[in-house]
Amino acid sequence: MIQKSTSKDEMIKVFQDYGIVKQLNAILSRRDVDLYDYDSGDTSIVKLLKTLVDFADNHPDSSIRTELEQGEMFENLTAIVKSNNTDYRNRRVVGQIIETCFQHRAYTASSSIRPYTDNAEIDTRSGMAGYAHGEVRTLVEMQYIQYMQSILCKPMWWIDITNQHIVEQWRTDSLDRNISPSTFNLALEQLGVFVKQLVCNGSDGLGTIVPGPVELTYILDNGIPDNVYTRLMTNVSDIEHGSNHNTGQMVHNLIDASMDMNHQGIQTMVVWKSDTQVIRPVYVPTLPEHFEPKYESAKPVSLRGRNLQVIVKLTNIQLTPSKPKYDKGNWHIEGPINESIAAIGLYYYDVENITTPKLDYRAAVDFYYQRASDMYWKDVYDIDQESPQSQYIGSLEVPNGRCVVYPNRYQHKEQSFELADPTQPGHCKILTFFVVNPTCRIVSTAHVAPQQSQWYNSSLDKTPIPPELWNDATQYIQGVQSPAEAKHYRDELTSDRIQIIKAYNEYRYEQV
Repeated sequence: MIQKSTSKDEMIKVFQDYGIVKQLNAILSRRDVDLYDYDSGDTSIVKLLKTLVDFADNHPDSSIRTELEQGEMFENLTAIVKSNNTDYRNRRVVGQIIETCFQHRAYTASSSIRPYTDNAEIDTRSGMAGYAHGEVRTLVEMQYIQYMQSILCKPMWWIDITNQHIVEQWRTDSLDRNISPSTFNLALEQLGVFVKQLVCNGSDGLGTIVPGPVELTYILDNGIPDNVYTRLMTNVSDIEHGSNHNTGQMVHNLIDASMDMNHQGIQTMVVWKSDTQVIRPVYVPTLPEHFEPKYESAKPVSLRGRNLQVIVKLTNIQLTPSKPKYDKGNWHIEGPINESIAAIGLYYYDVENITTPKLDYRAAVDFYYQRASDMYWKDVYDIDQESPQSQYIGSLEVPNGRCVVYPNRYQHKEQSFELADPTQPGHCKILTFFVVNPTCRIVSTAHVAPQQSQWYNSSLDKTPIPPELWNDATQYIQGVQSPAEAKHYRDELTSDRIQIIKAYNEYRYEQV
């Protein structure tokens, strides 16, 4: 009857008379029911639900859609997959149902998109959000995300979405990519939410800040005022001429925070020993008389008008005809735990004669369904059980003049790039801001005096000490380290970070 009926009214009557949706919900809510059809294979219930979903997608005003939306079918499916007691045949059938019904799930999910609030999900425990694991995304979901990324990479997409002619072109292109109409409608609706809640003008009205193709990333093209850009180029030029960056190295850090880091082993006071002793009474901790009540509601965090701690890095990548290619980087997140890096801001302020740089991103994921069959993993996620516990989530281009912001919850790496014209030199100059978690104040010059000897040298010009003796004089100042000592500590820090990243990758992202 279901297969032969083509009339909308007939289909609704059949569904209602037999109570098919309610029966399916009842079946899926039980854990002791064998969903596998031994006579016709494991596809009967999948085909039945596929018929329901297709009908609901084609007739959004029907009661069938309401029943599917209000039921707990997907919650029951998820519970079956996550249960350790589920038979592998049932898990396989449920996996096929989840994959088949994703389009409807995505279509109905768009109505519950949460309003955007500034910094609503800042992790107050650690600035390194990369510690958190997420759920692995299905193959169909990744296909949807990739399609969304293809639109978010288009220039001026937030304006083109208001042009019906261009939208129809997108619709035609989506069919060529095997994107269903319901999926395209969801993408269009989600883009509309982005335009209303996330797209805004840059500083001084220059440029437009828009969501990047990778989730939780934002980009701004040519949004830096001319006077700010001119000052930046002037100051960078002074640093370049005053440094030893012309050493033939491909990568040179003009500003390297690790050279100016706080070293806790340096004495800031003259060492002395007391000839007396003071005995203090032992403090026995007690419970407070009153306890703070629980918060009634969690409010979003706003950073507007607040001072943030930022670690600055300035990097030049020089390519020449003899060294025409920059090899891709390694997967990493920024900074150890004690630095509490919450987000990274990049400004590619000077890119010349090189192919467009790109950044890759991947997220750590948890494999909850360890007892699922290999076929389930391959059909639903396009991975096998021996895959590393990470998932590639996309990339974004960073051409000249682009600012990029992304959270430190992802690992990232730079793709390789090379000279566009191999007969001429080229370069890529990057200004990086490592934003410290605003809930964690790290040690800075607000707490510890500068340890660089050159800071003290500049103040000695007001003293009668001749300039040729400044370096000798600073050696006797407590709490000062020489450039050689700073380089030694930087090399130690670099070695430690390499080991930390290696161990972190093996434990978090590449564990099998």
